[in-house]
Amino acid sequence: MEGKMEGTSSPDTVSTRLHRIAELAKGAPGMVLTTLAHHIDLELLREAHRRTRKDGAVRKGRWVIQRKTARGRFNRAVKRVAEWCKRHRHDRVRDQYRLLCLMVRGHYAYYGITSNARALGRFRYAVRYVWLKWLRHRSQRSMTPARRRAIDKRFPLPPPRIVHRYA
Repeated sequence: MEGKMEGTSSPDTVSTRLHRIAELAKGAPGMVLTTLAHHIDLELLREAHRRTRKDGAVRKGRWVIQRKTARGRFNRAVKRVAEWCKRHRHDRVRDQYRLLCLMVRGHYAYYGITSNARALGRFRYAVRYVWLKWLRHRSQRSMTPARRRAIDKRFPLPPPRIVHRYA
């Protein structure tokens, strides 16, 4: 399990789990589906659905498994950025911007795989939203749309970038 975090599912482990469930179902055809339920979790169902969708990607005449950031990991990353923005909301905007760019680039470096561009764009949008939210909380005056546009123009977050491409 080199280079893997415990609890993550790869295409191999998902295939193994689906195969194990199929073998159990074949071995005991009278077994009720609920007795197999402890082998099935939400991530497994999402991965199986992604693999069987009709709009799946075909590259060079072969089916390609499209991977994307798991919902829990995405939400956890956005939450960590939100907590950071809350703690550092009174720092200079330029300093916040530099560190947020590092966080966003780090996220792109880890999750920037070929089929994950949409999730990277969602992450960038969520970080921008959270950052502006905590900038609004710096004072009791509201942030005008002109001020928000000025911040967007002067401090643009890095665009989504695919770092790891399929061969």
